[in-house]
Amino acid sequence: MIYQIKKKGAGKMILFKEDDKYFTIMLKSVLLLMICAGAGFFALLLVYSFPREKMKEHVFENADFYSGSYTLVDGYKSTRLSMYTDNIMLSEAICPLSESIVSDVLLVPRRHIEGGTLIDDYTCEDETRVEYIQYPRYWHGYLVILKPLLIFFNIADIHLIYFFVQSILLLMIVIGFVKKSETPLSVCFAIGMLIINPLVTALNFQNASIYFSILLSILFLVYSGKFDEDYLTRKQCLAFFQVVGMLVAYFDFLTYPIAALSVPLLFLLYFSDTTDVKKRMMYVILHSVMFFTGYFGMYFCKWALTSLFTNMNVFKDAYDEIMIMLNVGKVEGEEMTIAAGIGRNLSHYIEPAYLLLIIGGIIFSVIVSIKSKPSLTWIRRSIPSAIVALYPFCHMLAAAHSYIHHYFVHREFVVPVLAVLFIILDVKKHGRVSLQLSK
Repeated sequence: MIYQIKKKGAGKMILFKEDDKYFTIMLKSVLLLMICAGAGFFALLLVYSFPREKMKEHVFENADFYSGSYTLVDGYKSTRLSMYTDNIMLSEAICPLSESIVSDVLLVPRRHIEGGTLIDDYTCEDETRVEYIQYPRYWHGYLVILKPLLIFFNIADIHLIYFFVQSILLLMIVIGFVKKSETPLSVCFAIGMLIINPLVTALNFQNASIYFSILLSILFLVYSGKFDEDYLTRKQCLAFFQVVGMLVAYFDFLTYPIAALSVPLLFLLYFSDTTDVKKRMMYVILHSVMFFTGYFGMYFCKWALTSLFTNMNVFKDAYDEIMIMLNVGKVEGEEMTIAAGIGRNLSHYIEPAYLLLIIGGIIFSVIVSIKSKPSLTWIRRSIPSAIVALYPFCHMLAAAHSYIHHYFVHREFVVPVLAVLFIILDVKKHGRVSLQLSK
C-alpha cells in the first residue's frame, strides 16, 4: 500500500513518520491526494470508454424494480430501499456518450423524460421530450464498479454478488478477531453491522458504498497487524484515514460517511493500550482531521477539475446545495429543526427487533466483563470513545439533509451503539478484577 515504504536496514516504515513536522505531513498529504484524485479520474475515463449496449440490456432486464419505492419489512423504515438514487446510478451507467468522455466523466449526464420510467428514458425516440441532467458535484466512483459488472450481469445478479461479497468480508473479519482471541469483540462488531442492515446494503447500491468501506477498512486493519501494536499513538494510521476519507468521497453519495470514519477509529481506541486521555484525544483529533482532509480534498479536486475543463462553476453549485442542506424550513408542514432530524433518525431504532438487538448486545458485553469492575483508568480511556460516539450528531447539524434523508442517514447511529459495546468490553482489559478486590 502507499503508506508502507521500504527502508534500508529495516522492515517497513510509514508514509507519515513519528518525527515528521506538520509542514512535511501536509506536503505528503497533498501528494497523496493528487495521486488518488488522478487515479480516480483515469479509472472513470477507462470505464466510460466501455461499450454501453450490453449494460443497457442488462439494466432493462430488471428496470421495473426501480419504478417505485420499497420497504422490505413492513413497519421498519430502516429497510427502505432508496430506488430514486439507484435509478440515477443506473441511468448514468448506460447514458450514451454526449460530447466527449472527459466532459461525461466530469459532468456525469443522464437521460430523463418527465414522468417516464428508467426504460422510457432510454427508449423514447422523441428527442424533444428528452433532457440531459448533469450531476457534477460527486465523483460517482461507484461507476468504476457498476459499469464493468453491468457488461456481464443484470441488476439482480449484481445484488446477489454484493450480498455474497459483503458476507464473505464480514466472515473474514469475524474469523480474524477470533484468531486474535477477541471473540466477544467480533460478536459486538457483527451486532453493529446488523444495525446497518446488510439486507438493504445488498439490495441498494446507494447504501452499499459505506458498508463496503467499513468492512474493507476493518479487514485491512485486522490482517495487516495494525491491531497488534499500539499504532494509534505512533501515528501509523494517518495516511490510512486519509485514504478512507478519499474513498468515501469517491464512491459515496453523502449517505452515512461519519460511520466510515468512526468505526475504525473506535477499533483503534479499543486496541490502544495508552491510558493518557490527552494523548488519546489528540490522536482522535488528528485521525479525524486526516479523514476529512481526504474527504473534502477529493471533493475539491472534483469541483476544480470540472470547473476548469467545463463551462460549469461547480463550486457555486456545491455552495448552493450546502446552503439547502443547512437551511431549516418545513416539509409537509413539519419544521426541519436539528432536534427533529435527530428524532426522525433515532426513530428507526425504536422498534422491537432493533431494541432487542441493542439490549442483547449490551447484556452480552456486560456478561463477558462481569468479573471486572470499572476503574479510573477505564473511565479515562473511555472519554475519547464517548466523544467519537457523538460524531453522528454533527451530521444532524445539516438539518434539512438529515431530516429529509433519514432513511439512510440513520445508519450513522451504528457508531454510538458500537462505542457503548466497546466501552463495556474494555472493562475486562482495563478495569479492576473483582476477585482481587475481595482478598
